[in-house]
Amino acid sequence: MALQHNPASPRAGRRLAAPVCQVESINEMLVEQLRPGADRAAAAAPLFKAVADDARARIVWALSRAELCVCDVAALIGTSVAAASYHLRLLHRLGAVQYRRDGKMVYYRLADPRLGRIVEAAAGLSTGPPVANAANPPARSSPERARAKAVTIR
Repeated sequence: MALQHNPASPRAGRRLAAPVCQVESINEMLVEQLRPGADRAAAAAPLFKAVADDARARIVWALSRAELCVCDVAALIGTSVAAASYHLRLLHRLGAVQYRRDGKMVYYRLADPRLGRIVEAAAGLSTGPPVANAANPPARSSPERARAKAVTIR
């Protein structure tokens, strides 16, 4: 599943409605079971917003590989030192990166290496084939859905 927008598509520019069920059927047990995890996942939104910028995503990826000074980051993302410093400051405020001073140099590293793996995985989603796993099982067929304990609203 490539997560890329194709502006050359004949449907580009037109809003498409997402397909929806013709009958509202809520599996209350499943929803209540998933709610705490979904609430925890929502706490990650500020971090995803931070790496939604392509320069910061590149910085996080690079810092997952090596500790870099501000000048190295600027050269890597093709900006001024001031612009690189801005991105690093934002990532630092979010707790995504840490820094250390070494004489006149300041070196940055990821505060948690898992962030680099998240960015790496997200980059793979935009270019690689879909991956089936236990966390993303195939959709239930209509008979299976009907057997699930659900509340139907007309």
